[in-house]
Amino acid sequence: MQWPSVASASEPADWMRENKTLGYYDMMSPREIFYSDLEAEAAAAAAADLGPQSVPSCSQTLTQAAWRTTVTTHIYGTRDPFVEVYRSFAERRADKVRTIDSGHSAFLSRPAELAAMLREELHEAASETT
Repeated sequence: MQWPSVASASEPADWMRENKTLGYYDMMSPREIFYSDLEAEAAAAAAADLGPQSVPSCSQTLTQAAWRTTVTTHIYGTRDPFVEVYRSFAERRADKVRTIDSGHSAFLSRPAELAAMLREELHEAASETT
């Protein structure tokens, strides 16, 4: 599978289908890309709720990002199909990197574990400001 950032406007990633008239991408393999660690029924429900991704969101130049000026923690799933991309991004841009044993959508496959991690991060951030 090809990561979208390596695709050009004329060549979307191999798992994205572009609607040139309306300016969006449909995700062609959401189960494999986003929901690989969910049960089949849950993955199908999540895929049915997935909306289109705008073409500009994948091609516009980034001019501002919170991680440039704010202390940032990046959490990524170790079983995400693009784990190496996330790892590289996190190591270069986040102040703190954490992982979770999940695919792309930990909020669906490991909600309690992810929520606990987020609470820990919030507690730590609050402790640092007082």
